[in-house]
Amino acid sequence: MTDRYKYMEDLLNRFFSGETSNEEERELYRFFAGEDIPAHLRRYKPVFSYFESGLEKELNLLTGEPAEAAEPFRRAMPKRRIRIAAGMAALALILSVAALLFLRKANAFDPYEGSYIVRSGVRITDTSLIRPEIEATIQKALQQEERANRLLLSLSASNPETRIEQIQRRINRQNEEIINRFPNEMKESIRRIIENK
Repeated sequence: MTDRYKYMEDLLNRFFSGETSNEEERELYRFFAGEDIPAHLRRYKPVFSYFESGLEKELNLLTGEPAEAAEPFRRAMPKRRIRIAAGMAALALILSVAALLFLRKANAFDPYEGSYIVRSGVRITDTSLIRPEIEATIQKALQQEERANRLLLSLSASNPETRIEQIQRRINRQNEEIINRFPNEMKESIRRIIENK
């Protein structure tokens, strides 16, 4: 008899998942209408009693139709549950994708966020406008660093005492070139930045 109970437990789980056929549901109704129900399954007896007769009675009271008119409704229940479950799953998927796209856009990292440039006394903070200028400045700085590295390599073979002086002169000359690219009102600020003052 335990195999029968295991089978009924499996049917019960499938019933609550909306996976049972009409015949399997009728088998559950018959099982729970009987008296030989294990103690751990007795709590479901009122549920199936209601599904078997109470639901039909309520439907008849609502519609005013005889009991045989409720039979198509009972047969449609599993299909309806499947449609509802599929609709809920589709809605959950759509909401998950929408949330993922929103969070990805909201959490997108912009390394230039908070940066700004001043042009003709106007502060510009729109990163889409200043990004090209920032990137061009970074490229110039990288090129400058590369030139300094090449200079150090070329001077490494020369006399150590004059090498430091030569490097310092070239650095000063390159710093002046950088400073001269800026408007006059900004030159002193740039000079202090370069000289770390």
